[in-house]
Amino acid sequence: MSDPTATIEPVQVICIKWGSVYDSEDVNKLRSMVLRNTGLPVDFHLFTNDEMPDLDPGIQIHPEPGLNIPKDQDRWSYRKEAALCADDLGGLTGKRVFFFDLDMVVVGNLDELFNYPEGDKFYIINDWNTRGDHVGQ
Repeated sequence: MSDPTATIEPVQVICIKWGSVYDSEDVNKLRSMVLRNTGLPVDFHLFTNDEMPDLDPGIQIHPEPGLNIPKDQDRWSYRKEAALCADDLGGLTGKRVFFFDLDMVVVGNLDELFNYPEGDKFYIINDWNTRGDHVGQ
């Protein structure tokens, strides 16, 4: 039988914001949707280099990881995936991390998703929006 006094480790949820498409309200909404749809404790992280006024106080802000590529090749980079591969992403090394895009809409309970991964396995969905066997998105 499990110990009811044992502390449950928080789920680490991250999002990345750059550019001007999304703002503080979008980040707050995503965090609110995640919190409403889980019974687990959540640490919510935002990676950005932008000023973000009016963020909910529970959001931990980190600088966006940089890409070390020539400027003329930057248009070909997919910054989210590259940023998610940073060696010490916001001090989260060794922790399971769940990434959500800022345009996500959460409509159901996330606990099964948060409890699904096993060990150190890496999971990513197939990209239904492209032809062939692509992953991502």
